[in-house]
Amino acid sequence: MLQRSDFDSACHRLIEKYKNAGTSPATLAYKGWVWHEHPVGSLLSCLSLRLIFSSSKAVTGLGYMSRKTIHTRITTPCLGSSDNGDPDLEYEDDATATSPTRSCDIVTCHQYVVHSASFQVPAFYFTMHDANGSPLPLSELIETSLFRRDLAVSTQQTPYALTRNGSNFPLLSQGEHPTLGTACWYLHPCETPSAVNELMSDEQNAGLPDAEHWIRWLEQWFLLLGTAVDARY
Repeated sequence: MLQRSDFDSACHRLIEKYKNAGTSPATLAYKGWVWHEHPVGSLLSCLSLRLIFSSSKAVTGLGYMSRKTIHTRITTPCLGSSDNGDPDLEYEDDATATSPTRSCDIVTCHQYVVHSASFQVPAFYFTMHDANGSPLPLSELIETSLFRRDLAVSTQQTPYALTRNGSNFPLLSQGEHPTLGTACWYLHPCETPSAVNELMSDEQNAGLPDAEHWIRWLEQWFLLLGTAVDARY
């Protein structure tokens, strides 16, 4: 598990490591992130009053990473493509084709990596809005290019959550951003510790220094995140 102080340190190191790194499929998930302190905590720091309020849990230990990405919402096959990506499925010719009833829309996603105090691991929060600024409902969220196409297989869906059959926790649900207090969607982190620790088993045996260990832990978490979402920036 990742303690709060280790999370903060790993995030800062990851941002610095990939800030000027070359762009490639191997680095895209780690690029574009910015660190934010709690806005009240940042103000107090600027006013040199942090020590006075250092005991206030409301303004300490609530930093997080964020970035903005652009995705597509597939509501119809895009021009030049075919259903399910089948190259053998052709459109009718111009004389007989009907007008398309669906389209590909651009949507904006604000992504956050926060620290889950309950599970002591990073957690992925996000919001997604269309070109008019309207938030997307769950049924449309999972049809965007952010998510892997098989995410909803063997799941039950309500307007507020997506849950795998037989699971006690939703895979994707609504909740408040733990620092901003704003409404977000998030991937539930309940299975994260065991999954990342399994990925990290070889690294632990190599005896990495703490600083390198935790940044590697965070990189492995991003790899795990990539099984559900397309984390490339």
